[in-house]
Amino acid sequence: MSSDNYEEKYTQPDLRRRLKAEIKQSDKGGDPGQWSARKSQLLVQEYEKQGGGYKQDEKDEAAESLEEWTEQNWQTADGKGNARQGEITRRYLPEAVWNQLSDEEKLQAEKTKKSGSKNDQQFVEWTPAIKQAMQEAGYSPDAEAELTKEELYHQAQDLDISSRSKMDKSELQAAVAAAKSEDLSEQTRDQIYQQAQDLDISGRSQMNKDELIKAIERNSRVFASAQQLG
Repeated sequence: MSSDNYEEKYTQPDLRRRLKAEIKQSDKGGDPGQWSARKSQLLVQEYEKQGGGYKQDEKDEAAESLEEWTEQNWQTADGKGNARQGEITRRYLPEAVWNQLSDEEKLQAEKTKKSGSKNDQQFVEWTPAIKQAMQEAGYSPDAEAELTKEELYHQAQDLDISSRSKMDKSELQAAVAAAKSEDLSEQTRDQIYQQAQDLDISGRSQMNKDELIKAIERNSRVFASAQQLG
């Protein structure tokens, strides 16, 4: 019996599993055998293209986050839609962020990403210029996206998250975010609103407590995915 919850979420769970396995082993959106935000996007697109649906009235929040990520027009410095080019993975950032960078900052962004890619690093930290450009473009990088795997593991340990030793960085990010969301539910709306304000979440003043929690969680997923690609 599968350990995932695809039967509860998808109208065609077997199709979803098959496509995920195929995309994971492909070289589209990352190295074969490695998962990435780009591959998650491809999975959503291919699943829907082949007639797959969702059992909820709307798509699950992960799919919605990926759609939001797509709408931000993520691309390489020269406007290409695929970061994986040959044996090298290039910087992949929102168009608005590239527009904030000078030519020299773009070269530095590319240099650090290519260097990390050559050393088989799936996660390469954003340069200071990228972080500033993300903020100036209206994006607020989540703190979890900036942490190393070791730092995330220590957080998971503090939160007593089971199976943490078997998780990769992206899984630790998701698990830590989920555990912290449980803590959010115990806070007042004003406390949660302050966090939404720090993250510059639009429309926050009109949200109730549950809506604020969902918005913060979605922000976390989007930028954890962004750190994998950028």
